[in-house]
Amino acid sequence: SRFFAPSLKRALKKDNATLLRMLGHCGEWHPAEDEKLNALHRLLAQKHASEKILVFTQYADTARYVASQLRARGLAKVVQIDGDSPDAVREVQRFSPRSNDLPLKDGEQTRILVTTDTLSEGQNLQDAHIVVNYDLPWAIIRLIQRAGRVDRIGQQAREVLCYSFFPQEGIDNLINLRARLNARINAAAETIGSDEIFFEGNKQNLEDIFNEKAGILDDADDGEVDLASQAYQVWESATRDNPDLRKRIENMADVVYATKPAGGDPEGVVTYARTRSDNDILAWLDARGAVVSQSPVRILQALACSPATPRAPALPAHHELVRAALRSIKESPSVAAGVLGSKSSVKYRLYALLQERLRQEEGSLFESQYKSAADAVYSRPLLEIPKHILGKMLRNGTPAEDILRTLLDFHSDGNLCVSEPEDASAAVFARIICSMGFSSQPREP
Repeated sequence: SRFFAPSLKRALKKDNATLLRMLGHCGEWHPAEDEKLNALHRLLAQKHASEKILVFTQYADTARYVASQLRARGLAKVVQIDGDSPDAVREVQRFSPRSNDLPLKDGEQTRILVTTDTLSEGQNLQDAHIVVNYDLPWAIIRLIQRAGRVDRIGQQAREVLCYSFFPQEGIDNLINLRARLNARINAAAETIGSDEIFFEGNKQNLEDIFNEKAGILDDADDGEVDLASQAYQVWESATRDNPDLRKRIENMADVVYATKPAGGDPEGVVTYARTRSDNDILAWLDARGAVVSQSPVRILQALACSPATPRAPALPAHHELVRAALRSIKESPSVAAGVLGSKSSVKYRLYALLQERLRQEEGSLFESQYKSAADAVYSRPLLEIPKHILGKMLRNGTPAEDILRTLLDFHSDGNLCVSEPEDASAAVFARIICSMGFSSQPREP
């Protein structure tokens, strides 16, 4: 109720008046003149006249409009699903009976399924191999999840086709959707690398993300890279076809270390540790003990080796740098890559807000509750629901006071972070996994 202030009422009335003026300006809607709908109809009735097709929209109203208009134009076996659909599971089975182990005759099956992102996760729809994005979400992870409904184990087509409708040029110039999505896909491709093609030739590694390993791009708007997921991709790529290498690595003891030629990187050491709260941490210090990079992706790129990479002599101060890294991580969270993520991540930004508020509340009655929340955000993973809600508030420019109040509400109810392990009062670090040095010294024989 605290949000229902007079200012909100004024803002809502102003919005309503603006919307009414827009409706008056546009006049009556004529579906026959809807070029986007006409293009979809041609795609479904001509180019893919006999194939199953999955059509995604952002909003339920759009899905209902599209489905009803397709039926009105004579297309048969069209079904629409959104969050309010009473029997969505049954309709999914009718659209994709083979992948859901439901024997149905051709005449009983759905050919065109129009849906919202209600079906973008956790559904097996690989009886189809064509996905249409009737409108585009802001986060590319949604595009990937949509395609992932059909690009799954059991897909029998040689290719999965994705059609995407962009806004008309005038609208796109205003909202810059095409450029934003392209930039994001390019950035993701640089992170992961692949040969799948999205839109205008952009490359994007979708193999594991299609199969529910979406951690790398999850909550794409906050810019956070999941270190564990990124490292998992490296591990799978390196060991998939080399079981001997996998076995050798798994049998290595903790605290193992090696050194590689520095190349273009500064001399120093990367330390990989895991906390008792199960956070994976990478810290990269140069030979003087200064932080080189806080980016998990940048660190993993520097660590990359091939079987032919030569061994280099260890730095004399290698173990001292490992010790310094652990000490720095404990004393200064800005050193740790993978605990707070990048500076644009939800976790990092929330921690920064809490630290700023702690400086303001020092010595006050409220200091302890902000300190408790800050410790939780730093040391434990955020739960998905608070991460989504607080991330949206950050992106929308919500005042810091409202963000912190919401964060504290989650924290006081025990719903902000993953529960703390029973032995959390013990030492900060449970394990030093390994370390890698970078040396400019001549290679060893």
